[in-house]
Amino acid sequence: VTANAEAKYVVNFELNGGTGQFTSISQSLGSEILLNGEEPIRKNYIFTGWKGDDGISYAKNGTIKSPETSKTYTLTAQWKADGKKKRTAPIIMKTASW
Repeated sequence: VTANAEAKYVVNFELNGGTGQFTSISQSLGSEILLNGEEPIRKNYIFTGWKGDDGISYAKNGTIKSPETSKTYTLTAQWKADGKKKRTAPIIMKTASW
């Protein structure tokens, strides 16, 4: 007698230039995954959420609904430039003395 493996789906995280500790999640079909609200970090950018490989966007604490069949699903971090202007050289002010 062989035991049937429970059907699962896997969610991977692509940080898209960001950093952080995000491990894959394996879940039984029919079960949802609640994202834990963690955000990756990327210098000069603001994290705006995740986008699935099916084009669906998710908030950092969003819920991923189970697919109908086993599959591997990738969430890619989405970023927006933080809008801060970068200075390439220091500003030096000199005063004249007479």
